[in-house]
Amino acid sequence: MRPFKTLEDDLGVNLAGVKVMLRMAERMMEMQRQIGQMEAEPN
Repeated sequence: MRPFKTLEDDLGVNLAGVKVMLRMAERMMEMQRQIGQMEAEPN
């Protein structure tokens, strides 16, 4: 819960903004995983 409070207090992001940021972070991690898989595939 502390990271949410940090985002809200330090960055001035409201709860809706925190949710958007978390979804974006999840999507970025998934894209990085997919890139890693593509790089590991033989040509």
